[in-house]
Amino acid sequence: MTMPTVALAAASAMISGAAVAADNNTLDTMVPIYELDPLDLDRLAEEDAIRDADGLPYRFAIPSESFISPGNDGLWDRNADGLLRWRMRIKCVGSPHINLGFEHWNMPESAELIVYSMDERSVRGPFNSLDNINEGQLWLPIVIGDDIMVSI
Repeated sequence: MTMPTVALAAASAMISGAAVAADNNTLDTMVPIYELDPLDLDRLAEEDAIRDADGLPYRFAIPSESFISPGNDGLWDRNADGLLRWRMRIKCVGSPHINLGFEHWNMPESAELIVYSMDERSVRGPFNSLDNINEGQLWLPIVIGDDIMVSI
């Protein structure tokens, strides 16, 4: 059986820098949420049983193609150090974890990306210009939880 997750393809951002979740503030409640439909775990279990019977490989993720851009989505503000940052929440109720794939990744040297669960128990990053490999894509490790923050 598969442990369901959400694979989300998103666009990369080109500007700014931010510290880890430690400088959360009241603006967190204003950060827009990209909410995915909840997973139908019963249906997924049935599909996985069929895949298993057919000898197919285990499923890792339930993809959800999206286009999220700092130019059109999220919230721009300043962190506690006064640095410009961009943030966007992604939520999929009931998902044990979320992983992100950036199909257009080109982070400048002056910026970094951090992704963390809203309870701050799972943090990934920072990812920066040293990660500008793999033909302009970046696929992150899973973030445990069903509600995450993407911060640049």
